[in-house]
Amino acid sequence: MSNTPAFPLNTPKWHESVSDTGFQDIDFTMGMTLRDYFAAKAMQGWVAGTNHTRPFDYSRVASFAYELADAMMEARDL
Repeated sequence: MSNTPAFPLNTPKWHESVSDTGFQDIDFTMGMTLRDYFAAKAMQGWVAGTNHTRPFDYSRVASFAYELADAMMEARDL
């Protein structure tokens, strides 16, 4: 699966030297991956649409969310 960032930020590499025109290299701060973002949205939708009168297995919900996220990642590559 891709490590595509969900919210990439251009940030300077602080260990690189500064030239007359600014920073020599730009790095991306990864933060949350797109897969994580998709999983969070899937889990949010599943939990919102679930009857909360009985408990559910949270680890299964998380696994299911990543299964959906993986399917979304694959669909993006088509």
